[in-house]
Amino acid sequence: MSRRSVVARPFAMARGVLRRNHHRVGTCWTTRDPRPLLRLCLQMYRVATQRPFSDADAFELVTVDPAAVTYVSNRAKGWDSWLGEVVGGDWDRRSVPLNEIPIVRVVTDHIEQGDPLDCDRHRRYYAEECRREEPFGVRCERLSGLIWDIERNGYRTQRELLEREDIHTLQGQNNDTVHPLLNEIRVDIDRGGGLHHWRCGLHRLAIARALGIERVPVLVGTRHAEWQAVRDQFRRASSVDDLPEAVQVHIGHPDLAGLVPESAPETDDDQSPVPPDRPTS
Repeated sequence: MSRRSVVARPFAMARGVLRRNHHRVGTCWTTRDPRPLLRLCLQMYRVATQRPFSDADAFELVTVDPAAVTYVSNRAKGWDSWLGEVVGGDWDRRSVPLNEIPIVRVVTDHIEQGDPLDCDRHRRYYAEECRREEPFGVRCERLSGLIWDIERNGYRTQRELLEREDIHTLQGQNNDTVHPLLNEIRVDIDRGGGLHHWRCGLHRLAIARALGIERVPVLVGTRHAEWQAVRDQFRRASSVDDLPEAVQVHIGHPDLAGLVPESAPETDDDQSPVPPDRPTS
């Protein structure tokens, strides 16, 4: 076993304990923001494992156009990955088109075409993919209520919900993260800057797309190594003239907000990338 694996094991074990007890731990954090503690844990993990991470703040929300999220990342969905990791390879070429996901089609047909919210057609999806203990009928009722709420009240961040709703209610609905504040839609960013949904907030993403909502907050899970290289070029550039033309085309990408040199040419207000094609060789 490599030294890296030996060092990483305690962190993986601690993370597993945290995941199994996330409701209890999250309740302990209800009166304060857990992100400073998580940033410290992430920093320790980075030092111990020497795994590559982005320069970006792993817990900072990025605002994107939900229509630009066109794939579902097919990389490992376990807790082997931390927010902000940089991973090379072909993981971004194995993604699945978002509109092929059963529940996305159900939500889209319901909102855009007025079809009944027939979740029974996709009961198998919940049983095999979600593996949740919650009764299936209850999940469908919650989905219907979520559509109603977003349609009438607009899309709200988890912090906004936390300010308005009882923490225990939110914690009971939080199935994916150790604290409600981290339960935002998550995306991976492929080598070309394309956005791929990953793990959290699939229902909210599908609803926002179908309702035509133009902006939603997301957390970034993994950046492809080639995309991180683009970020690095923006960080190092003193002016837009320092950037190669092939890199300048990414000006306006939401993940590069704040990194564009001052002399960058003006762009329109749309800060989300055009929905990309699947990355090719």
